[in-house]
Amino acid sequence: MGELTENPKIAGVNVTRGIATTGGTLENYMKMLDIFYKDSQEKIKEIRCCIDTDDPALFVIYIHALKSAAANIGAGHIAREAGMLEKTAREGKLQAIPSDVTKLLEHLEELMSDINAVLIKANEYKQRAPADMEVLIDELYRLKEAINMFDAAIIKKSTDELQKYTHSTDIGERIQNLLQYVFIGDDDKAQSLITMIILDNQ
Repeated sequence: MGELTENPKIAGVNVTRGIATTGGTLENYMKMLDIFYKDSQEKIKEIRCCIDTDDPALFVIYIHALKSAAANIGAGHIAREAGMLEKTAREGKLQAIPSDVTKLLEHLEELMSDINAVLIKANEYKQRAPADMEVLIDELYRLKEAINMFDAAIIKKSTDELQKYTHSTDIGERIQNLLQYVFIGDDDKAQSLITMIILDNQ
């Protein structure tokens, strides 16, 4: 997982709490930061679109997901801001909060910049050797079955194993996308991507 051996310092983030929430190890926490960073890039676009189109129902879904993800990594300030906006949106007052949304997204972008610096320091984007596809496909089948069975323990074990492939030169980006779908609970997209990866590599 790179060469980071000490807890990173991220402005406004309780890293110790985040580590405890994400499994108790720095390695798991760094993996979660990587997923949070990539997911937040998309969340910013989605949240802005909801404001532009005045879609409070979808806004609540996206802002709630951001709130939960931020809390998981110890970013309490982002989680609190998102929680307040979620409450306002649930009350049907979406048009009253565009300036607050802008502030939240500015704070989120600042956090993402800090996280990216930590990830780079940890060599998160270092190129690795190609994946052992036979072993990987076995793990993908295991994850697919676990998702079908709603087996949280096996899902966690399988995703931990799949993290080893996230920096492979041939398949790393697709595995990152898969883990992101699992992390946010989008089982349909996760299952679809698993099927595509298996078919493409048989």
